[in-house]
Amino acid sequence: MSQEIRIHKIFLENSEINVSDPITFLEMSEYTGQTEMDCKSENKEIIYNEDEAYLVSLAFRFYTNVDNNPLYNITFVQSGIFSLKGYTDEETKEILAVDCSQILLPYCRLHAEYMTKSTGLTPILIQEIDFRNGYKNQKS
Repeated sequence: MSQEIRIHKIFLENSEINVSDPITFLEMSEYTGQTEMDCKSENKEIIYNEDEAYLVSLAFRFYTNVDNNPLYNITFVQSGIFSLKGYTDEETKEILAVDCSQILLPYCRLHAEYMTKSTGLTPILIQEIDFRNGYKNQKS
């Protein structure tokens, strides 16, 4: 049996930015902040167009502080609907956690950068994420 990963849709599920003190932020000509990032990958089986499929989501949270004071928080969820054919259950779990997440990552990068640039914040640039290593560590 041949193996196939099919991408049906990629979409932004939700997105939010909260600036703690917009007036103070707008008065800043320059700032140096510390940004922390959290990323969580989730998947679940769904029915899409009457076929078995999977909803895979990457949830990102960014927290930026300046001089130990919160400047802004950004949260968003980028998702995709995928179908897999010809894989064992174990292979399916790994593909959903690793390969599908890797497919979504460039969309997350674009959104994070656009969201921060368009609001006048220093752009957030998401670096490469090793989903395979994370999957292996979670599994063991």
